[in-house]
Amino acid sequence: HEILTNLHEQVIPHMQNPKLLIDFLVDSYDLGGTSALLALNSLFILITQYNLDYPSFYPKLYRMLTPDLLHTPYVPRFMAMLDMFLKSPLLPAYLVAAFAKRLAHHALQAPPPAECAALDSSLWELEVLAEHCCPAVPTVAKTLRKPTDEILVDLGLTRGHDVIFKEYMKMWKKDPPLEFNEPLTFDQSEYADVFTF
Repeated sequence: HEILTNLHEQVIPHMQNPKLLIDFLVDSYDLGGTSALLALNSLFILITQYNLDYPSFYPKLYRMLTPDLLHTPYVPRFMAMLDMFLKSPLLPAYLVAAFAKRLAHHALQAPPPAECAALDSSLWELEVLAEHCCPAVPTVAKTLRKPTDEILVDLGLTRGHDVIFKEYMKMWKKDPPLEFNEPLTFDQSEYADVFTF
């Protein structure tokens, strides 16, 4: 995995013919799991900068969005890459909508991106997420309701679970409010028959 982790930054820029890595990267991507996730960056570079024709890239990427993936240590990296992959103005609207729906629906089993009719359905999952108890979740959900050209904030998708949890815990108050008035004095004689002081 270490090779795949740094391939896009430390190897590809120094190669005369990075297309020699196509078989290795496609095989790694086909393995699924962590290997596929780590091969994404390098594969995307070959597609966008070296004209690799790989029509299976987005369908396989869509199938990678599972609950298991969203609980790996590579979530921040994956979300940053996914953001980069979906920014292309050349992608069909149904494809981007399918990814948005899949992410919002927490990767429930759905048909392939072209067949899930994401443009013909509502994104009801955002309404549910807008009422989530963790404050970061409604913030993102409410931001995603806006038209895409109005979304100017960092949605925090590159933060890991540990960072979000720490931020959430900081919001808890140290002294919770109590529903009683603290007595000004305490007369021990009233309780002498019940307690020994």
